[in-house]
Amino acid sequence: MSQQPSKQRKTTSKKTQSKKGSNDGLLILLLIVVLIIAVVFFVVRGNNGSSNSNSSGSTTSRGSSKTDTTTQESTKAKAEYGQIDFNNTENAKVEDGVKQNTSERLLADKTFKNMDITNIQLKAEGGMSRFTATMKNNTSDKYQSEEITIVFLKADGTELARLKTITPSVSAGQSNEIDAATTADITNAYDFRIE
Repeated sequence: MSQQPSKQRKTTSKKTQSKKGSNDGLLILLLIVVLIIAVVFFVVRGNNGSSNSNSSGSTTSRGSSKTDTTTQESTKAKAEYGQIDFNNTENAKVEDGVKQNTSERLLADKTFKNMDITNIQLKAEGGMSRFTATMKNNTSDKYQSEEITIVFLKADGTELARLKTITPSVSAGQSNEIDAATTADITNAYDFRIE
């Protein structure tokens, strides 16, 4: 008889261990399920937030004018593309997601080291402000590539921004392109000079 109770104790302790092991497994499974639900909740919540802003950005049902819709879309574009401010249209216009400088002073032909600077454009698209221009070498010597700084100016003559770039080499009597870009919004510049 003395062995019977010890067998029962062993059996009882095995049952307790097996219940404890299954409880640990259930607890781990429960934690995994809760974690998955939390991740799904935050992903769905994040998508709903951006969906709401997209639908409100293009909605004109409350009698908004086309300008209001454009402003809302511009705000959306600013959020997508960082530093480009599509709402600031001083010396600029926004069409089809492109902000383009309209300052006659900035777009006017200029001269740098006896070269004509023409076809000047300053645009912002896809989160980048891009300055492009054609350089025509009017000398009899080849112009060697060099680093320059394009200084963008406000209407009052103060500096708006500085953009360093490297000009291409230009053979005598030939033309080449300047192409410089930045993530900063420089499209509201009134004028520029090259140093």
